[in-house]
Amino acid sequence: MSGKLEAKIAELRGLGVVVGVTAKTNDRSGEFSNAELAAVHEFGSPAHNIPERSFLRKPLIKNVAVVANLAKNAVEKFIAGQITAEAVFGTIGEEAKGISKTAITEGITPALKPATIKRKKSSKPLIDTAQLLNSITYEVRK
Repeated sequence: MSGKLEAKIAELRGLGVVVGVTAKTNDRSGEFSNAELAAVHEFGSPAHNIPERSFLRKPLIKNVAVVANLAKNAVEKFIAGQITAEAVFGTIGEEAKGISKTAITEGITPALKPATIKRKKSSKPLIDTAQLLNSITYEVRK
């Protein structure tokens, strides 16, 4: 491996991207934070009769090939000197954020119960005030 390539790889080491509700987007009006609400819906809460409605894990797993191809292209651009190491992870984060938000806006399963639809006046899970939807973001971290 050439010294130049090794140096480029070293720039990528220690960087990562997190996707979901971050500290910057955690605040919301109401009794729960965005992160608490996200966790309840992502994993479900049998004790509160709330089913799992994964808007992060399942949609990203379903789209792993898309994200992997995007990452490959971003790394190639980075090695060619066209983008920064942070931009590689930013590209991945932006795509993952979009996949998650699209999953919510297109409708997460399982469907809402009729009583919930009547109360919310909407049949789409996870969309009521849009606070959770708008809190989904990403951060490139060292």
